[in-house]
Amino acid sequence: AMKETNTGYLYRYMDDSWVRCNPNSSVTSLDPSKHLHAITFNVWFAEHQWERRQDELVKLIFNNRGNNVKNEGKNKNEESTNKEFNQPPEIILLQEVTARFLQRLQNNTMIQQTYTMSDHGCGRTFIGGYGNVILVRNDLSLPKFMTVKFPSQMGRRGMFVQWDNFAISTV
Repeated sequence: AMKETNTGYLYRYMDDSWVRCNPNSSVTSLDPSKHLHAITFNVWFAEHQWERRQDELVKLIFNNRGNNVKNEGKNKNEESTNKEFNQPPEIILLQEVTARFLQRLQNNTMIQQTYTMSDHGCGRTFIGGYGNVILVRNDLSLPKFMTVKFPSQMGRRGMFVQWDNFAISTV
């Protein structure tokens, strides 16, 4: 059985710092007619080339979305789908994030301009030396953010964001 479900806060970059978002009194729904892209990565807590691995992760998030999409001979509806596909993913789920990795990620200007996230840089949501982080693109309505502690000797915790009609989780 699961233990300790806690509602938490999300953080958005404003006025040169990550600030806590005030939770909405009611969570809204996501538009079901729009595509939603999510990616998940275990970023590996090891020291081995951690900065280079993080740089490559950011490149994947922002540069790799539409590399295989060609607009030649497409009608307008397909072009709008391709344009949507070329945007960075709406949701990013990261596992084995260290505080140092998180702080460097939060110092990235593109991340600051694009995402709201589940930690403000100190690893407050981590159990032990590393944990999970969820990033939600700023153009989505603000979801509810929750953590669930699992009965485990390994310090496992589930983390999820939830709208009225959609939820996604990482463990």
